[in-house]
Amino acid sequence: MAKQTWTNVNGTYKKCKSVWRKINGTWVEDIVPHKKVSGIWKECMAYAPDIIYYNQADSELVRYSLNADGIIWSATLSCNEAYDMLVSPDGDGVYLALMDDSYNDSYIYKYNIETGAQEWTHDDTASGYMNRIAIRADGSYVYFDTDDYMRKFSRSGSLIYSVNNGALDRGYGVVLTDNDTRIVVGTYEGMGKAYESNFDDITYYGGDLPSTPEALTLSPDGTEVYAALGTGGLWKMQVSSIGTREELSSTDADYVKASEDGRIYTCRTNYDYIHAYDSTGTQIASLDIGTASHQMSVSGSKKYVASGGQVVDYELSSVVKSLGYKTLMAFVDERYN
Repeated sequence: MAKQTWTNVNGTYKKCKSVWRKINGTWVEDIVPHKKVSGIWKECMAYAPDIIYYNQADSELVRYSLNADGIIWSATLSCNEAYDMLVSPDGDGVYLALMDDSYNDSYIYKYNIETGAQEWTHDDTASGYMNRIAIRADGSYVYFDTDDYMRKFSRSGSLIYSVNNGALDRGYGVVLTDNDTRIVVGTYEGMGKAYESNFDDITYYGGDLPSTPEALTLSPDGTEVYAALGTGGLWKMQVSSIGTREELSSTDADYVKASEDGRIYTCRTNYDYIHAYDSTGTQIASLDIGTASHQMSVSGSKKYVASGGQVVDYELSSVVKSLGYKTLMAFVDERYN
């Protein structure tokens, strides 16, 4: 049964054409409905994807409905220091990278996206605190990158491969390139280190970047890796040409995400602004979100950007929903990198 959409016409809510499909347990937008009002076709209420956020103050993971303006489920975690969170692109689950209070043990958790139940966890004892996650497009594998190790898991939690990152090659961001056959890792030395899918044949992208990458993301067409270098700004590396890199912006950036139409969004930890750039590095928008930003999420439906507990419109013109400060946020329809 399809989900019914309603629109307000002269103060009265009326039914619109049903335009929703349920895919892997999640309602997703088919098209934006229109209704003829006084002879004029008008756009009906648009679909807003659910968002999952992590509230570090009480170690709580929450799935929240922007449409219904309410909590769908919540789960309490045993660790409270979180560094990364991604939703599997096939809707199978949500993954978190966390630390214990002593900053010694790194954890990766997987939660059921429909119920919030914990499905599995893996503990990397004394593996450092910079933890990042990447997921294959089909959701079959998840990669967990820490100071000491890069590990590959199946969606059910089975460890498939593991490699030692080395003292200076620890990971600061990870993405998958070349149709998910290559793993690119930002390293302490400011390099773009690349493994083949079985962790053989190590090569390097980018060469000597000005500083350590804080985060990486992949362009929607898969041809470029964008690197947020903190005070070193925003850079890009060509996937097809090892050693080719270019500065896009000198503005500080700790997090970076790319939308499906090629926009690049950045923010700086504990600063209030989100910035948007085109693929050449020209800044096209900037917004003060009114609270300290943190890890970002960009909706795959291209309507929303989220950071620091604030959900803002795609054009960065205004905050559309404030959820209070949140450490990590991820739309259910987020791009997997």
